[in-house]
Amino acid sequence: MLADTAGTAAAFGNIGAGFYGEGALDSALAYFDRAALLARAARDTRTELNALGGRANVLRDRGDY
Repeated sequence: MLADTAGTAAAFGNIGAGFYGEGALDSALAYFDRAALLARAARDTRTELNALGGRANVLRDRGDY
């Protein structure tokens, strides 16, 4: 069975977005980081940039910029 790295990256990004929406910033950051890493490995630019944007939102909300 082949791994669906791009799909896993997108799923992690969605989980990160859910945590972000709930205000669980540490968990959101962890999932956005995983999503970005996997998306880069899969050469899925759209998912990588979405994850990095989510990461930026978390850092902004924390005041870490």
